[in-house]
Amino acid sequence: MTWWETIPAFAVILTVGIAPGLLLSAMLGLRGIALLGSAPAFSVTTVTLASIAAPFFGAAWGLAPIAGTTVVLLIVIAVFRLLWHRLRPQPAFAHPPVRLLTWAALGIGVAAIAITVRFIVAFGEPENISQTYDNIFHLNALRYVLDSGNASSLTLGGFNIENPAAGTFYPAGWHALTAASASITGVSIPVAINLTSILIGAVYWPLGCVFLVRTILGPRAIAIVGAGVLSAAFGAFPYGLVDFGVLYPYLLGVSLLPAALAYAVIATRLSDQPEMRTSRAWFALFGVVPGITLAHPSATMAFVALSSILVVVGAHRMYKRLVAAHASTRKIRLLLVGTALVLAAYLGAWLVVRVSVVWEPIRTVAQALGEVLTNATNGLPIAIVATALVIVGVLQLRQQPLLRWLILNFSIVGILYIAAAAMPHSLLQSLLVGTWYGDSHRLGSLLPIVALPLATLGLVRVYDAIRTREPTKVSANVDARSRQRSLAITAVALLLLATQGYSLHVATLEARSNYVITDDPDDEDYEAPLLTADELDVLEHVAEYVPKDAVVAGSPWTGAGLVYAIADREAMLPHVGGFDSAESRLIGERLRDAASYTSVCDALATLEVGYALDFGTREVHGEEHNFDGLTRLATSQAVEPLYTSGDVGLYKITACD
Repeated sequence: MTWWETIPAFAVILTVGIAPGLLLSAMLGLRGIALLGSAPAFSVTTVTLASIAAPFFGAAWGLAPIAGTTVVLLIVIAVFRLLWHRLRPQPAFAHPPVRLLTWAALGIGVAAIAITVRFIVAFGEPENISQTYDNIFHLNALRYVLDSGNASSLTLGGFNIENPAAGTFYPAGWHALTAASASITGVSIPVAINLTSILIGAVYWPLGCVFLVRTILGPRAIAIVGAGVLSAAFGAFPYGLVDFGVLYPYLLGVSLLPAALAYAVIATRLSDQPEMRTSRAWFALFGVVPGITLAHPSATMAFVALSSILVVVGAHRMYKRLVAAHASTRKIRLLLVGTALVLAAYLGAWLVVRVSVVWEPIRTVAQALGEVLTNATNGLPIAIVATALVIVGVLQLRQQPLLRWLILNFSIVGILYIAAAAMPHSLLQSLLVGTWYGDSHRLGSLLPIVALPLATLGLVRVYDAIRTREPTKVSANVDARSRQRSLAITAVALLLLATQGYSLHVATLEARSNYVITDDPDDEDYEAPLLTADELDVLEHVAEYVPKDAVVAGSPWTGAGLVYAIADREAMLPHVGGFDSAESRLIGERLRDAASYTSVCDALATLEVGYALDFGTREVHGEEHNFDGLTRLATSQAVEPLYTSGDVGLYKITACD
């Protein structure tokens, strides 16, 4: 399949991923950029809620549950608007000029093209998979959803194929969205993943960024266009999260954060020219948090960290307004109590939603600080132009003191990144960054969210400086002013073009190294991260030799567990952790010599294993685990070969016949 051939499938995926949110946003009364920027977050909430509700109604996962949930949520919003309007009747809201949508479309369109092209370069071919540790789970989880018809976050954990309802909790927002993409379009799981990644990175992310900047900086065309293009200017996101991990669910969650923060800015009354009422911003906020949380809880905790500044600053300004207006003590007390309750809830979540994972420091504090200040986290090259614009934006804050909270948000992300990248494991580090697994890549991906508004502010400052420059007496006429405006637009266009430089090139190539398998015999230094070309060839032929209901043994660390995702045959161990048992360990250690160990036959019978994959000893991340019984099967009397490619192969277990 070529990328051109995926266009019809992507059109369907785009519709499924945007249409529910557009309908809900319109029903909420949103218009303009707020309508577009809200659509992704509302769509994801709809999909996640539908995936949880579907099993209770006996519905298989697909388009029908999504459509039904959309209708229910439309009714909920309609009732909310009706009741709220009766309780608090207000005049019609003055929406911004429609012409701003043209500028938004320009900026978003440029970003969408730039990100899509880079993603295509990174992925190589539509069928390529990310050759990374986490993707073993994600690929097999998608196969499980398609086989069971169950995408609920309440049961995805555990892959209980025989009884899906008996599974355990796992946030499955991304899996629900991607599985729906696969089931509705009929494309393979790898293709569905790559097309959904393009939807998230090239559509969801720019839409949210433009909405956030519009909310903060107001309805200025140059800011709206600039925000769209600049959303594609940072290597850490979205490119970094299709490289490291691979962190697809977190990619989805972070892509929705700009919209959630835009609601928070409006809800805390920090937007001078909002596109919606405060009440609707609060309603929208409560509506999108479930979707973000069920995409990845760490994304919600990022929202907690960043919105805490908004809560404090917004409460402080509201307090000053109430005091100046000689408001009643009751109103002031309500403000203080409400603020305290929100912050207490934030603190409680911060203490509870975290894990203890030991990562060794990868930077010194000075190095990590430098990476934050230059938008070069996790070893990326310095984003020179984007960083320069951020600096100009920071300097501009001297003239716009009401926006100085942007510096605080930037500082929070910087501190958290430094804690993850440079602090040794300790209780303090766990308290600070445990909710992100102490992982610098997850925290580095948040930096573009807080750098983007500052960079856009810097871009606007450059534009204004050139456009309003005092013309000479000789040229002080309409034509001269027009020329200055043209010069300002040209300068901004060149700056935006310059942001798409070396840093993004490196980020794209680093991601590509995890997707593209080389079979060049002259490339002696190349080592596939997870699957070699021979191993992938074997997996693609498994279905020709193995019955549909059979179970296949293999070391998940070598990628053999992907027989479930790629060949649709059940894997004895579908992931590297959480699925092993005494029987699977015995098979992994002794299968090659099964003729000498009758207990191996008992284990094979218990797990109903009849076939085995020998993918050698090379493991993802260079790990070493004892699966000696699944190696060198070509010389074993316990099996017979069915299909081999190079030194790896598929075998039928015959020792227990």
